[in-house]
Amino acid sequence: MKIRGSAILALVVSLLFMTPSGAAANQTVSGEGNATVALSSITKSSIIEISMSAAGPVVATPVLRNGGKAFPWVDSTGPWSGTVFQEKEFKPIIGAKVETTGPWTVTVKPLASASRVTSGSTSMVIQLKKATRGVVTKKFTYSGEGDFKVFPISGRGMSGFPLVEETGAYSGRVVLPPGTKYIAVTATGNWRMS
Repeated sequence: MKIRGSAILALVVSLLFMTPSGAAANQTVSGEGNATVALSSITKSSIIEISMSAAGPVVATPVLRNGGKAFPWVDSTGPWSGTVFQEKEFKPIIGAKVETTGPWTVTVKPLASASRVTSGSTSMVIQLKKATRGVVTKKFTYSGEGDFKVFPISGRGMSGFPLVEETGAYSGRVVLPPGTKYIAVTATGNWRMS
């Protein structure tokens, strides 16, 4: 059987643009008010970027394929905007349930797209220049009034125990576990890592 050059080219192009199964390719859904929307199956640790512009209670929760319970990505007071870490679940995430009275957007991104910053004013997933080796100490300061949490995440997308779990202003040093490549910060005010 002969295969023409154009057929081979089409096959190569389609393979180059295929997303590996379960990869967290950028995908965005948006709407207004309460809604449950479908997402392409998420089977890897990812970053979830969320923006909800309404005042008042705002909640965004992953929907699991088996209908099981999942921890909310956001359960706060709006307006709210930031990024949160979604660790790989035993069952794929197939949607998002959003509870708010105004416009909202949810974007799924690969973990490797995390920002390389050392400060912010909201919840963020950040990326270190390289994974930690041995004992690495970082200082965190927070000037907000709400919850402040800091979680280490390995290069493979596995989260560790919280390094900081406080409410209100905070200043202190933490030891990052070996292999930490990303950090998930939960915050409602200004924070800094140094």
